[in-house]
Amino acid sequence: MGNEFDEVLKKQTKHPQVFYKNGYSWENDVWNKNVLKGVIQELSAVQIENNDIDVNLNDFIDKMKVAVNADGYLFKRNSSYFPGKTGYMFCVECAPVDLPHIKESDLNSKLVIKGLKKRNVNAFGKRYSIDTLKHCYGHLLADYCCQLIAHYLRKRHSLTTISNNILYRIAINKFFQLCFENGQVYEYYENQFKKNEA
Repeated sequence: MGNEFDEVLKKQTKHPQVFYKNGYSWENDVWNKNVLKGVIQELSAVQIENNDIDVNLNDFIDKMKVAVNADGYLFKRNSSYFPGKTGYMFCVECAPVDLPHIKESDLNSKLVIKGLKKRNVNAFGKRYSIDTLKHCYGHLLADYCCQLIAHYLRKRHSLTTISNNILYRIAINKFFQLCFENGQVYEYYENQFKKNEA
């Protein structure tokens, strides 16, 4: 099942046949700096020798922190900060001069619309140890990463865009090649399956 905020709010269903994803959804388990770079390097056939991806993803994490905290805050009240299946990219500049980025003014406007105060949602996030990358709305995280890949390939290598569905598949493959065997996500799933062995 999608974890969303069930783990931090201690709302997970305890049943031997119920397994939760580590992050908000599968996208949160897969997308990270190493996977982003791996996908770009595979598609461009060029080694990345700058820190553009690291800087961009760190900026995404930093700016999205308040939004993810707000989403958790509202989730506890059976609501959400992000619109449903469409419109969740409202805060992303998808037609940038260079690489995509988060529009902080749009995040702040959404807080006002939802009647939230930044200090309250950030206190909530701190109290529940909400991790921006792990708890970000999964579709938003994945689509942001796809935007980052597409713009990087276009701006740095003059390559055309490919469909997000193909990028998702390459990312899943890169995740298992680069990250799965020796990491926190592997340990999490190993423990999920061990709970049924007892």
